[in-house]
Amino acid sequence: MVPTSNPVRKLNKKIRLSEAKGQHGKVAQYKKELDELLKRQAINKKNKELKEQQEQKKQTMKSLTDNDFMNMCLQENKQRFKEKQSKEKNEKEEKKRSLEKAKRYATIMKNKQLEEEKEQETKGQLDVDIALYKKRESEVNQKLDKHEDMLKGDSESVKKMYDTIMFNENKNKKKTKKKMNKIFQKQALMIEMAIQGYKEEKKVSYEEAFKHIHKQLRQKQKPKRNLDSKAKL
Repeated sequence: MVPTSNPVRKLNKKIRLSEAKGQHGKVAQYKKELDELLKRQAINKKNKELKEQQEQKKQTMKSLTDNDFMNMCLQENKQRFKEKQSKEKNEKEEKKRSLEKAKRYATIMKNKQLEEEKEQETKGQLDVDIALYKKRESEVNQKLDKHEDMLKGDSESVKKMYDTIMFNENKNKKKTKKKMNKIFQKQALMIEMAIQGYKEEKKVSYEEAFKHIHKQLRQKQKPKRNLDSKAKL
């Protein structure tokens, strides 16, 4: 067998022999040398091709006529102009996209700010409504308390109610007081509704309606007490 002069083949042969003998250190060394050799060959080949292209271009330039040279320059200029136009177009489109993105972001931020302002405004109005509701609730409770005080002022009626409920509740004081409170609350609410109705019908102030209804109630309570006293006699 004729020995080869190809360095790549030589190294491949050394690798195969070293692998067969189990010489792993030499195998790694030969493979490294082979990689470096292949890289150098690739670089040399590329340089050679580039040099050949340059030589061919020089030869072509020498053989060109004036018209051919002018046409070639025109083609190159045309190609460069086309590339420039394409680049400017891409830059313009990119700038347009950036502006649109910035505009969208600004719109989103503005809408978010408006929503936050609206939310704060709504929250503020809600706080005001709650405060007004609590104030009205407190005022209504005070009015109902006054009505209950008036009802409880008739001690004789209260005593009769107490005795009746005590009898029905099997003398359970806790249940009796609880039931009486519910009755007073219901009656106080009815009195307040009567006051509001009189106020709207007669177009008078709340104070005037209050006095009128309470006066009527006191007048209704007096005859009952008189009748009861006569009955006892």
